[in-house]
Amino acid sequence: MEGDKQVCSIAATKRSLNVDELIDNNPVGLFRWILFVLGFLAVLLDGYDSAIMSFVAPKLSQEWGLDVQTMGLILSAGFVGQALGAIGGGALADRLGRRPMVLATVFGFGIMTLATAVAPHVTLIIAARMIAGAFLGAAIANVAALVAEYAPRRIRSFMTTLVLGGIGFGATTGGMLSAWLIPAFGWKSVIVVGGILPVVLAFISLFGVPESLKFMLLHKRGDASTVESIARKIAHNLRSDENGLVLIYKASKSEQPQVSSIRLVTAPAYRSSTIALWVTYFCVLFLIYILVSWLPTLIMKQSGYDMSKSALVASMYHLGGPIGSICIGWAMDRWNKKGVLITALVVAAITLVLIGQLAQQSSVLLGACAFLVGFCIIGESIGLVAFSASFYPTAARATGTGCMMMAGRIGASLSALAGAALVLLGWPMSQLFLALIVPALIAAACLSVVRPVNWSAPELILRQQ
Repeated sequence: MEGDKQVCSIAATKRSLNVDELIDNNPVGLFRWILFVLGFLAVLLDGYDSAIMSFVAPKLSQEWGLDVQTMGLILSAGFVGQALGAIGGGALADRLGRRPMVLATVFGFGIMTLATAVAPHVTLIIAARMIAGAFLGAAIANVAALVAEYAPRRIRSFMTTLVLGGIGFGATTGGMLSAWLIPAFGWKSVIVVGGILPVVLAFISLFGVPESLKFMLLHKRGDASTVESIARKIAHNLRSDENGLVLIYKASKSEQPQVSSIRLVTAPAYRSSTIALWVTYFCVLFLIYILVSWLPTLIMKQSGYDMSKSALVASMYHLGGPIGSICIGWAMDRWNKKGVLITALVVAAITLVLIGQLAQQSSVLLGACAFLVGFCIIGESIGLVAFSASFYPTAARATGTGCMMMAGRIGASLSALAGAALVLLGWPMSQLFLALIVPALIAAACLSVVRPVNWSAPELILRQQ
């Protein structure tokens, strides 16, 4: 990016380093691997806690005598909180910093999950889940921004999708643990585990999660010794006797700290692309969750399969997700990012049509198609977060990503109602899945209009003080 030259005052130095070159041209050493692993664990626990109420719902409703409507409120409270947390947490991170927000959100959703376990009344459970959801939504946006700002350009999308793929692993881990914990210790044990582990991780992360170098330079946070210490941990080839290192960050003119991150995301240069990303992510999460909620039912109703075979076909959809996330991230680093994501959406649309045509055919082919749809659509959702983290500048990276994720959560919330409406229409399988390609094609069309922002103004050069 390009911007207006402005030089911050600095002490005399022996050597200056460009922060982008520092991050991109050095091997990923222990310092950054610790950050990426801690980020993955935070996202894994986020995925566990996001799905936690679905694991305990049957036992909770049985013991407390809750009706379907009340359980629906408990389950949806987390989604509402996540939508609010994604945008609010992103904006705060672009103002206060990535590190404090990552630590606070991981600790916060741990504490509020523990509060869920001890809540004596349904109203308090709903409130606790909504607040926990806000922390969960904020955590993802901040981890994505921090990982993107420390990952080298050559593997940035791959590393971001690899870390964010922890969401699926967390949900899977939660399901397996619930099968053991609930019969042995009761439904509250699943929630207690989901509360204690994030609190422990937050304390460990105090020693392993650094602040973003780009953020510190942009906002003039941290002293010179802190910046230099991080630089030396990234670049081990710096001589130990080379004192007074100075890091330089070349930002765009738009990234002046006094400009609100929300204003930057919605500025004329970004506005059309921002709206396009919101609609894209809305459609993608709408499609993901409508298939999560209704795929087994649709297969069993339309194909004549029994419950176990329908569940097996649906499980292939979930299996494709984490594999697709990693593969799409890998492909985004090697080819045009937007082209890879649009291709995945088109392939998903074609495969959805095939599922509708194969309803009465081989279950093996149906399972293969379900795997491919999960590969493309769930992988797309993670790839879009990596794309957003690279698309927006440092000053608005967490805000832009958080706003997009908020739009997606709205789509996820509406998917359950839309799925029920589709089932009630009584259409044959071929027509139902033909209808489901509409959000995939809308997402592909919107993504095609996203354009990178090229600034014609000279660069804003920021140096550590």
